[in-house]
Amino acid sequence: FRNALHDLLLYSPDRPTLAQRALGWAIRLVGGASAVIIDADGSILAARDMTRAQAEEIAADLHAGAVAHKALLSSQVPNQLTTLLHLQQGEGWLVILAGPFTPIFGDDEISRVRQYANSITAGLDRVSLNERIASLEKAKTEFLSVASHELRGPMTVIKGYLTMLEAGSLGELSSQSSSVIHLLIAKSDEVNWMVEQMVEAARLEEGRMALKKLPADLVALTDLAIEGVGQVLSKHQITVEKPSRAVEAEVDPDRFQIVVRNLLSNAAKYSPAGARI
Repeated sequence: FRNALHDLLLYSPDRPTLAQRALGWAIRLVGGASAVIIDADGSILAARDMTRAQAEEIAADLHAGAVAHKALLSSQVPNQLTTLLHLQQGEGWLVILAGPFTPIFGDDEISRVRQYANSITAGLDRVSLNERIASLEKAKTEFLSVASHELRGPMTVIKGYLTMLEAGSLGELSSQSSSVIHLLIAKSDEVNWMVEQMVEAARLEEGRMALKKLPADLVALTDLAIEGVGQVLSKHQITVEKPSRAVEAEVDPDRFQIVVRNLLSNAAKYSPAGARI
């Protein structure tokens, strides 16, 4: 029984795999000849030592009995041990047929299988939950990838026109308009940075993250990172302690700046206005 429970805790890629493994132990626990697990929708989740036709016949009989009586007692058929599985999706069944080792099932076998059936239910529900989580993770990654690529184009155009306005390429601006252009450019940089974060997250989850190491000055990269989140830090006192000379290292310049920006953004987010960073 201990080994049977241990097997349920092992990784299973899907519910049929776990159900097939559980059936082997269920048969051994009571000395049965064959067994089947019927899912909440009436389909055969797993069958062992019986034909598909036999498994479907048992499922049809159980469905008819469940509709008529709502519950089927194990003791009704001495050579067939039937136990309900209270699955997350609804009620399923574990059915074990008697064999030469145990021609008739008694109270001991019934009690043992009911104990194990509870563990099978928990195991199957865990696999279902894992499958749902994996599906949601995949959907989230796909959304991040699509959304980030869709946002990149418009933001590049917006930043381009704002830069042209600031430089006077599209004509002179009033003093009032000029005063807000710098803020708009800073905000567009902020959005671009968030888009890059989305791209990085998607790459990381898809296993496509690759560092592009280059010789770079960490002091200069840190200054660039601080400049990139200047708007976020506008309500705080920023103190930067840095060496007077360059600090050369082989790093991925873009990702190094992302790390520094994240640290600064979190510091600003979780510190009161006017606090020293």
